[in-house]
Amino acid sequence: MNRALSIAPRVFKFCISGGTAALVMLLGLYLFHGVLGVPYLIASVMSFVIAVSVNFMLQRRFAFARTGREGVHRQAVLFLGTNVIALGVNTFLLYAFVEILHLYYLLAQVLVQAVIAAATFLIYGFIFRAPENPQHPV
Repeated sequence: MNRALSIAPRVFKFCISGGTAALVMLLGLYLFHGVLGVPYLIASVMSFVIAVSVNFMLQRRFAFARTGREGVHRQAVLFLGTNVIALGVNTFLLYAFVEILHLYYLLAQVLVQAVIAAATFLIYGFIFRAPENPQHPV
């Protein structure tokens, strides 16, 4: 119970940061596909790339309170690697939800983002963890 209380603020901040990035992605998807007519899978990839940039900054600084420059290159590489995998999962699931389950593309994207958010919370906690020895940042 005590551990659950100690992690609650981080979960809340993760949800705010991730929710903001998710909104950026949904707006991008709508603009690229719904307004400009870009095919929905390509529009999804384009908006995903923009949202990942927003998400990195928000997760690092706000959700996981890492403001110094120490470890930022390592964090960026791990974050990018995680999100390349997430992009593959996103694209596959979006295609399956739209083409096989016949869901509306924006609803499908919201469902896919929920799945990815649940999976990435623990991974981001590892990526943005505080260094164990401040003399030698992770």
